[in-house]
Amino acid sequence: MDVIRPSSSLRLIVLGCALTLGACDDDEVASPPGADGGTASPPASADAITESVLAACPSATTMIQSVEWPSCLAGRRVTGTEPFTNAPCELRIGADGRFDYLRAGAVAFTVPERSGWRAATGTYKNEVSAGRRIFLAGLAPDLPAMAGQPRVTNVNLSFFSVAGQDETVEIQYLDANLARQTSTCRVDVL
Repeated sequence: MDVIRPSSSLRLIVLGCALTLGACDDDEVASPPGADGGTASPPASADAITESVLAACPSATTMIQSVEWPSCLAGRRVTGTEPFTNAPCELRIGADGRFDYLRAGAVAFTVPERSGWRAATGTYKNEVSAGRRIFLAGLAPDLPAMAGQPRVTNVNLSFFSVAGQDETVEIQYLDANLARQTSTCRVDVL
């Protein structure tokens, strides 16, 4: 795998993560779910992406170029809420690079299996430092255009075991009019 230079937006994410990690004391301990007076998170489903699932994925302390990372999350899903609409959202990761993004229980976007891609680029980082995880993964499949249909251009996952850092799934796509759009899912606690 080759080391790549991250895009400027990815650099900002990594910089923000580094600043967040640097601002935390090693003595700080994240509060358990519900410790802030809220209700405890429900238990994760058997196919949920969890900290132990991320720990089983290959370690990469620098951002590397890879389109293979979806294989360590195949058969898994993550749920959350879209921040502006409060609609429930979910990303399902299937076999051989397939992604389904659901909004309010209905499939909004699909990335087909690799056989449907013309090409792809991807990035991956999975690092644990001082007990804190940074999992950043991106995939940019080159999909054939279908008239009048949206086309996914990027799938980005940002998962952090750092208090106060939002974990997100971001789907970037071209809408039916070829305008660039982004759907963001703020992930429930992993």
